[in-house]
Amino acid sequence: METIRNRLVDVRQERSEEEKNIENQIILLKKDGDEPNLNDGKALEDLPDWFDEEKFKRGQEFFKLNYFSLFVSKLSGLLVILSIPRVLKILTMTEKSATPELAFKRYLNTLRHMLMWYNGNVLDKESWAYKSLKLVHAKHTAANRRGMTKNIGSLSQSSLAITQFGFMGFGLLMPEKLGVVVRDEKDMEGFIHFWRVIGYLLGVDEEHNICNGTVEETKETCKRLLEEILWPHLKAPSKEFIDMTRTVINGMWAMVPFLDFEGFMAFTYDLSNLNVSPFTNIWSQTIYNFQKFVHQRLRDKIFGNLWRIFFNFQMWLSVVLSSRFPLFAYISFGSMKSSHVEMY
Repeated sequence: METIRNRLVDVRQERSEEEKNIENQIILLKKDGDEPNLNDGKALEDLPDWFDEEKFKRGQEFFKLNYFSLFVSKLSGLLVILSIPRVLKILTMTEKSATPELAFKRYLNTLRHMLMWYNGNVLDKESWAYKSLKLVHAKHTAANRRGMTKNIGSLSQSSLAITQFGFMGFGLLMPEKLGVVVRDEKDMEGFIHFWRVIGYLLGVDEEHNICNGTVEETKETCKRLLEEILWPHLKAPSKEFIDMTRTVINGMWAMVPFLDFEGFMAFTYDLSNLNVSPFTNIWSQTIYNFQKFVHQRLRDKIFGNLWRIFFNFQMWLSVVLSSRFPLFAYISFGSMKSSHVEMY
């Protein structure tokens, strides 16, 4: 009896410690101040002691299994973080998303970098994955310095951690709505570990890294980040946010021609557990309903695997065609020069 009582005390203490850690992290993220950022003095090639190659590779496998669903989750995630004024100001300052054409190039590049991380070997200094991480880190550092020079502010640790949510938050919190297949707990452990490592290599310190806990801790951190930090901005969206998200979605139409601003924003708000605004046209509502239908079918016990293989392939093909034969970009932007995307 005494042993059981002691175990219960230990469990309560562990939970109390977890809750305390989550609370402290949320307090840090809410500050969004000019903390030391990007860990500029850290050698990028030095992987942390806690790096687990098996978990990292499991995270890569998890993405490949859910290629389509996690692509969609990342686009929605990258849209919601634009509601954060500091993030939006830094992005606006770079002038790389000012038009649909520029937004297409920027976000196609972002997706291509992400694919290198998921498919490559970050341990190999000659690999594209490693070179991509160094390049993105350098771009962030340059944008950071420009922001400070122009008195816009830095890309703070809080902003970086919120951006981390943009890449993995919805995939972790809303697998049912996205049609993400989770085979077992190791899938989620690998997914979280993957983004903990990527965050670390891109300059997120451990104090702010939202993927540094257990699966349950990370879920709770992401849930609170969504509800306490993103919700207030999403519920009262600024004109700048609406303009930028419209530009991004209109630009990404050149890669995914079924994208519709109202329809996809409605899907994104649904992922965020927020009310969807009334549609102004039947086409947008149809696209929204179709997208929800597709994601629900991906978890179907009978045909789910076939649906997933088909849409994974379609998404992969969209990236390849947009990179090598950007037909829809040419239709949208009117010239091959405007359609061609250089890797940066």
